[in-house]
Amino acid sequence: MTATIALVAQADEVAGLQITLIGREGIFASPVMSGATVSPLNARVRSSGWAWRLGTDVFQAELTRSTRLRGIVDLYFHVLLSEAFRASACARFHGVQARLARWLLTMADGVGSHALPLKAQVMADMLGVRRAVVTLAMTRLERRGLIRYSPGLVSIVDLQALGDNACSCYRWSHQLRQTMLRREAELQPVGAED
Repeated sequence: MTATIALVAQADEVAGLQITLIGREGIFASPVMSGATVSPLNARVRSSGWAWRLGTDVFQAELTRSTRLRGIVDLYFHVLLSEAFRASACARFHGVQARLARWLLTMADGVGSHALPLKAQVMADMLGVRRAVVTLAMTRLERRGLIRYSPGLVSIVDLQALGDNACSCYRWSHQLRQTMLRREAELQPVGAED
């Protein structure tokens, strides 16, 4: 997958809070794997690209057949739930500039690039704040030489320094995802249960 997809919890018709971001390492299948027909989250494409799409019936059949696939999906579901819990605390206790740095780093991880096709309004929606607040935070990061912004494109200039300016949630989430990937590699190889 080269696209990034945000999972957003809606508060009403207009306002929503981005809970997590799915990139090249992820999957959005939690409602399907639990047997639900409706998701409590909206999926919004944050950067275009390609993604695999599998029919519900086929996916559920594969979950039943493959213990490895079920294990991978279970691990990733744990990551999504953990990030959802953390996102609510992050939105309450961390400043906008630190949260913006976190989401930019998360986007870069998800797409595998430091050039991110993002508009200011999308970032404002992502953080649940007004556009003017995001513009101010981006200006501060740009003045410090951490990012470069032109309408529709954010480029990370200094990855290390941006990481130092991100809230602790980025390091926590990054470590959680790395742990999940290591655990995934330890699962039974594909075809071994057939």
